[in-house]
Amino acid sequence: MKEYKLPEYMNVPQTIILADGDFPSSPLAGKWLRECRYVVCCDGAANAYLHFGKRPAAVVGDGDSLLPEIKERYAHLIHREAEQDTNVRHFVSVCPRGDGILRLWELPVSGKTIL
Repeated sequence: MKEYKLPEYMNVPQTIILADGDFPSSPLAGKWLRECRYVVCCDGAANAYLHFGKRPAAVVGDGDSLLPEIKERYAHLIHREAEQDTNVRHFVSVCPRGDGILRLWELPVSGKTIL
């Protein structure tokens, strides 16, 4: 798999979509995840983000990979989506738009792509 190096500094994104997999380990990704005001997690990524010490603004997915205690405690944040293929579309629907332009980064924790 080809690796893409993140820059060492960039402004914190308005919104981050955090996918499930290995949690991002770069210092920049960690800074963004600590400072971003609106992080939307895909299912099981919420488990890791909460373990990281932060609470997501929303969780999108079918809930199959959420820990039972998280599913119960954060039920009010969960936007159920049965079809995995439409998760990204659903993510965008729960993201704030502020000035009418949606600025977001996707941090797939598997490290495959960044949007």
